[in-house]
Amino acid sequence: MTSFFTREESDSVQLATPSRAKVSRHAGLEMYQLEEYRPPPLPTDDVLPRRAKFDLPEGFCGVLFWLLRVVGLIAWTYLVCKYGWDLSIDSVINPVRHEISFTIFVICHVLFVIQTLLVEPFACLRALAAIVVCVILFCGWLLTLICWSSYHAQQQPYRCENMPDKFPVYVQLHLNQGEFKMGMWTNAASVYVNDKQLWQVSYEEKFGRVHTFLSAEYLHRSGNGLSQKITAWPGNTAVSDIWTNFSSGADGSDGTITGTCGGRPCLQGKFWMTPNLRFDFRYTNPETHETKSKTIASDEGKWFFTRHQPLVSLCDGNGKEVFRAQSTNVVCSAGDGNYETSLVPLGLILLAERKFIILEG
Repeated sequence: MTSFFTREESDSVQLATPSRAKVSRHAGLEMYQLEEYRPPPLPTDDVLPRRAKFDLPEGFCGVLFWLLRVVGLIAWTYLVCKYGWDLSIDSVINPVRHEISFTIFVICHVLFVIQTLLVEPFACLRALAAIVVCVILFCGWLLTLICWSSYHAQQQPYRCENMPDKFPVYVQLHLNQGEFKMGMWTNAASVYVNDKQLWQVSYEEKFGRVHTFLSAEYLHRSGNGLSQKITAWPGNTAVSDIWTNFSSGADGSDGTITGTCGGRPCLQGKFWMTPNLRFDFRYTNPETHETKSKTIASDEGKWFFTRHQPLVSLCDGNGKEVFRAQSTNVVCSAGDGNYETSLVPLGLILLAERKFIILEG
């Protein structure tokens, strides 16, 4: 039999609900959860592909610095040779004007050579080939120095007598003459014009005056056998006799100079020896009677004529070198092309030469 429940009874009956386990709110995301990310290890040099790399070799900077010093040594060697031969250069290492400075300069150069080419390679380099190279460089430097010295001793390119374009006249002084020490020098010097011997110069010193004069003429033979003299020298108008008188003047001059051209008066002037050597003179052409004033002087501070042979360079008002005494037995003149007054300083130079010979003797 079918039973029925009324609405009120059905409302009072509660149906039991099924029980469910408590679920986390993140439970649905677990399917999307990833494992912890761990980056792969960086590749090492063994793994990387080989690429061209430039690495400085061991000791490269030291070798480069040594090579730079070798280059500097070459320049230093050139300066030693140049200043040792060319005495006309006005410098603090001039071997005559500054003897101590030049000596120190040379000693430092030698020590630098030994330290750079011998001591340092043997102390720092262990490879036999490197040491051999350094020894070869040292021998090459020594051979170069010997060849350079031999060339200059033979050719003498810095000597003014080998500069005909600059000095057409030069005078060779005859040294070690016994009569010169007595104040009389018959064959004191020889005058060369365009590299040909032309005149003999005699020297006399009496009562504080120096007399320098052309005492003999050299003749030269031409191709046809005829004797002829050099025509470049103006024999009638050139100063042939010069008197150098040492008497202080009111203007501070140290002496006077007078001269004749073929026996006719043509030269008057004065000279100063301190602080610089200077000649002021007036020349009168005996044929045209044209008068010219001229000054030749040195600006080198001092000129040497005691411990060394005369060393001085005289220039005109335009700065052109006219006369040079180069601390040898040769002096050069006529740098301005003027033959007439080219021998004006010769008397004073010969006196300085005489003092040098006396001190040396």
